[in-house]
Amino acid sequence: MYPDNAYARAYGVRADKRFIAGALDVDASHAWRYWAGNVSVTREDHRRIGGYDLRFRKYGWEDVDFGYRLAQSGVPILIAPELMARHHGASLSTAARAVRALHSGAARESFTQIHGEEALGSVQRPSGVWGGLTWLTSRAVNERLLRAYGAAADAVSPYLPRRVGEKLVALAVESAGLAGIRFPERARSTF
Repeated sequence: MYPDNAYARAYGVRADKRFIAGALDVDASHAWRYWAGNVSVTREDHRRIGGYDLRFRKYGWEDVDFGYRLAQSGVPILIAPELMARHHGASLSTAARAVRALHSGAARESFTQIHGEEALGSVQRPSGVWGGLTWLTSRAVNERLLRAYGAAADAVSPYLPRRVGEKLVALAVESAGLAGIRFPERARSTF
C-alpha cells in the first residue's frame, strides 16, 4: 500500500505489481526467494534451521536467507495468493527506495558469501543501452547521491510523461542495486 505521492505514481505501484506477478509465477523450486512479509513456519522448523541469521546486520536478505535455509532443509515454500496481506510500503520516496536497493545489493553479497555464488548465480553485466546506463551509473552511486537524486526525481516526475518519470526512478533503483553488489562498502546507514 502506498500513499498517493510522486514516487508511488512514477514507480512504486507498478514495480510492486510486477514483483507480485513474479512471485505468483515463480517455479516452486525458487519460491524461497520471495520469503518475506506475510509468512509462517512451524516452531520445530524455526528451531531446526536456527531462526534468522544475525550476520545480516543491515537492510535486506535476512528473510531470503531464512527461506533458502528452509527450502534446503526440505520445507516446501508455498506462495498462496489467497493469503496475501496488505503491506505498507517501507519505501515512500525514490531516495528511500534507492538507498534500500543499495543495501539490498550489499546484503545479496553477504548471502553469496554464506551460501556460495551457485545459490543465486553470478551477476552479469547488464546488456543493451539501459543495462549499460545502469552499470555505468552504479560506478558513481552512494547514499548521499541517491538521496539528492531521489529528491530531484520525485520533484520533477509529476511534470514529465509517465514513462520518463518511471525511468528516472528506475535508474536510481537499478543502479543502486548494482552498486550494492559491486561496491557493498557503500551501504553505510542503518535502518
